[in-house]
Amino acid sequence: MVVLKPDCSLDTSFGSNGFVQFDEVLSTVPEPEPSVAVQDATTGRIAMAVAGKVMMLDERGQRVTGFGQNGVVTLREANGNGLDPGGFVFLPDGRFLVSGITDFGLVDGAYVGFMRLISDGSLDTSFGVNGDARWRIGSNKIAYPWGFARAPSGQLHLTGQTQPDFGSSGLSLTNAFWLTADSNGSLVAPSPQVWDAGPLPNTSSNFNRAMAVDAKGRMVSCAYWLNNTRSDLGPFASEESNLQFRDATTGQTIKSIGSDGTVKVPAGCLTLVTDQRAIYTLGNGGVTINSASFLVTKVTLPN
Repeated sequence: MVVLKPDCSLDTSFGSNGFVQFDEVLSTVPEPEPSVAVQDATTGRIAMAVAGKVMMLDERGQRVTGFGQNGVVTLREANGNGLDPGGFVFLPDGRFLVSGITDFGLVDGAYVGFMRLISDGSLDTSFGVNGDARWRIGSNKIAYPWGFARAPSGQLHLTGQTQPDFGSSGLSLTNAFWLTADSNGSLVAPSPQVWDAGPLPNTSSNFNRAMAVDAKGRMVSCAYWLNNTRSDLGPFASEESNLQFRDATTGQTIKSIGSDGTVKVPAGCLTLVTDQRAIYTLGNGGVTINSASFLVTKVTLPN
């Protein structure tokens, strides 16, 4: 983990010369890929998710004492099932929500949803059903939640990718989904919804990898689109990446923003945040099999 200054240079006061590593936490993961790290603006605590675990750090990168075991909690629902985390939302009262995949299996597929924890990492059973809320995305068996955000109203928004089955042929069946729940973990109609986020319907794979809610309560998600009709399509051949503005109540695209409700950005989003003035994205620019570069993009918010 690293921290960047406002000019995107490395903050060497964080951790050890700007870096913090967690070899012992990741030692049981064959190919560790931390899904997300989020900082609580009020307390400065940093939550990091990887392989069914949550690690809590202070603002300097040190483990938070009193959180789980040595700053790490293994996520478990009240029924004992695990949750593969995909995002965090810190709440004003010190509790926090974790989004992710639960009940994942070849027969039943995947449910997506939220789990609420109190500040020491234990399950808050007053939320949802015994601490968690989960849903299937229609009849689809595959669903990966990536973007997770809390609106000023307290509603919770989740976005990701979904497809009908494990054996589905053709990446064109991979679409984006969106859902909204209230602060108690109950689904808000008309979600969940599934949409084709690419410019050419039924010819593309659309990966909604990040979500934020701006100061006016509009949902902003970032998706990258792969054109599956290309003969030279590679594993990371991204055709274009779009910021998408949607109404937080209906999920419909706000047509007055950008081109048909989208604003193109130069790299596929891994992380997306907003402040009062702009949207900031961290994306993979020019990614290939053997090497990767990363790009931070600033997009000024429309009125």
